Amino acid sequence: MTATEQAKETPKGLTLTARQLLESSESFIRLLNEKPLGKPQLAYNLTRTFRDFRTEIEELSKQRLAIIKAHGGEEKDGQVTLSRDKLTPEFQTEMEEFLAIPVTLWGHRITINELEAAQINLSAAEMLVLDWLICE
Repeated sequence: MTATEQAKETPKGLTLTARQLLESSESFIRLLNEKPLGKPQLAYNLTRTFRDFRTEIEELSKQRLAIIKAHGGEEKDGQVTLSRDKLTPEFQTEMEEFLAIPVTLWGHRITINELEAAQINLSAAEMLVLDWLICE
């Protein structure tokens, strides 16, 4: 199943995985910093989606930190690190299961045409990680 197939629009909003959410955070924030010219509905959709996005990112970050600490991660200078010898198969399995958690956000997918009409330009890399939000 592709990432695009995983990220689908549901009656409640957008469904994606924790991995997709975490990997797309920088690109989504950059998209939010763009000004959608003459498209207030698009601006509203992005802002409202971001509210849920931010809440989920905060919660997922706490959970990821707890997993790392549970496997011997050490906090140093505000960063939590896990030494190579602690990257056990159990840790990797737990992290993969965590990253596969489905997340639902308020909102609906936006089209490339909407982005073009709003004069928003994204790089190919940004579109790749935002494929849960952007469709043709």
